[in-house]
Amino acid sequence: RYRSMIGALDEGIILVDSERRVFATNASAERILGVSSGDIVGAPAAEAFPDAELEDGSPVGDALPFLETLRAGEPRQNVVFRIRHAGGQAVWISMNSQPLLRFGAKEPFAAMTSFTDISARRAAEEALRAAHAELESRVEKRTSQLMEANGRLQSEIEERGRIQSELRQVDPQTGEVRQRLAMPAGSLVSGLEADGGDRFFCDGAGGKKIRAVRRPKR
Repeated sequence: RYRSMIGALDEGIILVDSERRVFATNASAERILGVSSGDIVGAPAAEAFPDAELEDGSPVGDALPFLETLRAGEPRQNVVFRIRHAGGQAVWISMNSQPLLRFGAKEPFAAMTSFTDISARRAAEEALRAAHAELESRVEKRTSQLMEANGRLQSEIEERGRIQSELRQVDPQTGEVRQRLAMPAGSLVSGLEADGGDRFFCDGAGGKKIRAVRRPKR
């Protein structure tokens, strides 16, 4: 009964004896690892998880959950690491281990290990992190562009204000400014006309006053 229940689980199940050897497994474990029960039953349990590495890239070694459970007699939960599938591809698994004790015993005679393939979940998490990083990069770039545009606009506003506060003689052919006549602070100029002599007439930009300005004597 229990054997049929374990066989139907989606989780991989491996039973490891006190000699650290596999003595039972289920179909899901064989599928996740890419091996048959004949390949691992009776063999050292650690060999079923080749090239096991933790998330930081360091080797798992003797920190495999079932080995720690057999040493300390305590369960281990949600240990994530990467292994090499028999087909060559990397597989991420999350593993739990539970000590098995006979009545009255203090040390486990075996450890029951369950594990699931979380490769798809890891790939989705990495894709989400990459998308977030790209979005942040785009936001930073756009913010920088807006700041630059705002700086240019502010400079144009300041330049326009400076131009409106002075009289200019501009060459009609080249657009070159020949002369400048500064106005009092706060004075704006538009609609400039000359009398052909030393006087210029203009209105205060946005206002109703007409100003007469005489060219300073040199």
